[in-house]
Amino acid sequence: MITSGYTHFLIHQNSEASMPKYDLMTFMRSNRAFNRAIHSLTHPLSILAIGLLLFNDHWLRWNHPSWLTGKLGDFTWLLFAPFVAALVFAWLIPRRVNQHEQIVGRVSFMTTGLWFGLAKTVPAVHTLTSIAWETLIGWQGSLRMDASDLLTLPALLIGWLIWQSTTRQSRSPRLAGSVILAFALVATLASDGPIYYWSASGIVRICQVGSSLMTTTDDRPLAEYKPSADGETYANPEAPDSYNITPQSNVFTSEDGGLTWAYRLEENFVLPEAACSDVQSDHVSDPSNDRIQYRWQAGESIERSTDGGATWTLDYALTELQQDVRRYYNHYSNDYGSYDGYTRTFIPGPVSGLVDQTTGNLVLAMSWDGVLVRNAADGMWHWVTLVGLENEYALANLHDFSLITQILFFELWLAGAIAFLVVTTSTVYIRQKSIGRIRKALLIIGWVAWFILTIVLLPGSKGKSTTLDIPWAELGLVSLPLLVFLALPLSVLAVWDIARNFRSVWKPIAGVAVVVAALFLFPFIPWMLGTIPPYTTALVFALVLLGAGLVWGYQYLRTVLPLLEKPKTADDLTDSDDSEQSLTVEG
Repeated sequence: MITSGYTHFLIHQNSEASMPKYDLMTFMRSNRAFNRAIHSLTHPLSILAIGLLLFNDHWLRWNHPSWLTGKLGDFTWLLFAPFVAALVFAWLIPRRVNQHEQIVGRVSFMTTGLWFGLAKTVPAVHTLTSIAWETLIGWQGSLRMDASDLLTLPALLIGWLIWQSTTRQSRSPRLAGSVILAFALVATLASDGPIYYWSASGIVRICQVGSSLMTTTDDRPLAEYKPSADGETYANPEAPDSYNITPQSNVFTSEDGGLTWAYRLEENFVLPEAACSDVQSDHVSDPSNDRIQYRWQAGESIERSTDGGATWTLDYALTELQQDVRRYYNHYSNDYGSYDGYTRTFIPGPVSGLVDQTTGNLVLAMSWDGVLVRNAADGMWHWVTLVGLENEYALANLHDFSLITQILFFELWLAGAIAFLVVTTSTVYIRQKSIGRIRKALLIIGWVAWFILTIVLLPGSKGKSTTLDIPWAELGLVSLPLLVFLALPLSVLAVWDIARNFRSVWKPIAGVAVVVAALFLFPFIPWMLGTIPPYTTALVFALVLLGAGLVWGYQYLRTVLPLLEKPKTADDLTDSDDSEQSLTVEG
């Protein structure tokens, strides 16, 4: 009995010395509402709803769009969404409140149903929801005001039955809960994917009408369009030749060879086709002297010939258009041109052009960059701005820092992810002798996923091709949230571990995480300002700086982080006690 008591004392003392007192999993297990939400989310019906939502949004609604696909998406989302909300409310609502578990459930279901109903029927709430969601996910979502969607609210009843039937669990939340939560969040993002629509491509044609020049912001005669009843503009990915526009046109007129333009709004205006520049041609001749010709390469250069095209000389290099970042200054979307599903078509200028019959000026349509004019009098080039009722067509100013969250949306997410990976890796290093294989494996998966996203998928998000034929938009839509939300539980564990058990080293860890994230982000700032034109160059610089930062951080943290010993078991302590007794006898 004495030996047993002594052994128990040694085990207790060794555990206290080797392992910190606080344990996040124990704390999470004590929150029954959080525990119930996790188990409700891993209920077979919840998993089925998540799977159906992913199937509906990634295949069914694209191949067989109908009234049913819209309602199916809302119904399946409403079934599991309250459980995700409950994960948050379980911590926001103080646990000292009586019947905390039931209150969390009621608040979660009522909030989900009420907000869904208001967003579908009340314009102000719909607008607020759309703005908040676009700020969060980085693109304009497809949330529609449709009172008939309220027919899907009974899905909340099924979810409530799942919540009520889930028995209280004393064990820690399931490991599968983190994976199912990630898929639930991915399904939520996928169900509100980007809207792909046609928007006017800016200035694409110049027309000679007598002694005047005219242009509109529509890239074809109105007769070729099919106006919708509500005046909105849509494009069907399965029918890219079918477009809708409003019956109004922005018309610009110039009386001085394209150097200045006046604006007016016209109803049902149609440009005379015969007098307009040809968008299919990349060259033009001076009508008064056919030996003077011009040809261009979109986004590259403009050449001039004075001998009828026998020889050519560079007349103007379009260096202003060679910064990849310019595609993000389109007024209607994150890219120039049209959308056909997930494929974006970038249309830099010149799109077309002509030589003014009156002045001899070369006038080029430059899409959203306005008009580029070569003055025949002095041979000087002028970027001309066209100001309409709502939009300005001009060469964009690349020093607009208000667009940083829009342009560098994915880069900011990945910088945050790398910071969390550094923190998580630090705690794994401290506990490397006692931590489980699953946690180590998940950490490795997180690092691998981060580099795959950065090297393969991130260039695709900027319209740059990769060596692999990968549908970047679909993979990015799934992979990025998976990386963030699969790594989130590990990150929460790591931050909690450091805050409660290793307070003396939290500053070095946080400092290294911030420095590494900043080094990764740094090259994208000059890219955004246009001083590093190619995106791939900025990405290479970012990875080089990141590598240097990780090497420095590893070397530094090794000198300041403690290394915990593996806690001894009762058998280890008994063997140690027997060895000491044996040595005593031998002595």
